Amino acid sequence: MSVTALLEIESILAQVERLASQLRADPDRFIYRSAIDLRATFTDRRPIEQALARVRISVRTLRQATADPDPDSAPAATTLDFLDDVLEHELLPRLRRIGFEV
Repeated sequence: MSVTALLEIESILAQVERLASQLRADPDRFIYRSAIDLRATFTDRRPIEQALARVRISVRTLRQATADPDPDSAPAATTLDFLDDVLEHELLPRLRRIGFEV
């Protein structure tokens, strides 16, 4: 596991935390607290699978709760969209590349 890979992941986790802090549709700040826990878990080098699953499930749940029933209205990309993209397309591939089974 290279130092560069770990630094990239740490940077992505900081971005996840920042995006989660900006979510207005998460009044209880559950996603933000989960993101903080995920980053702390990674920093402490503890198994991150459950912490990551909590963030992903929370994002999915919030997405479903705030989904527009009219697909033709196509709202602009939201912070939740950006957060989901970072998780799925930046964080997960890098974690898998260094051996995490997530």
